Amino acid sequence: MKNIFDVLRQKEAELQQIQKEVEALRVAARLLSDESEARAEAVVRPAPAPAGPVPAPRAKEVAAGFDASPRQFP
Repeated sequence: MKNIFDVLRQKEAELQQIQKEVEALRVAARLLSDESEARAEAVVRPAPAPAGPVPAPRAKEVAAGFDASPRQFP
């Protein structure tokens, strides 16, 4: 059987190690956040491409009364 005080000391050491790792991750997250914000400010976004002209319906379809939209039947 293990000595309870040895187990307690081991768990406390593990807890301290995890706390150090969490603090290191917090520092890294702050650094990465600052870096990504700096990149976002430096990025120049291109203007969206203008939309092309809308094609006119073909004369034959218009004359025949053709409707390309799907019809809903009850």
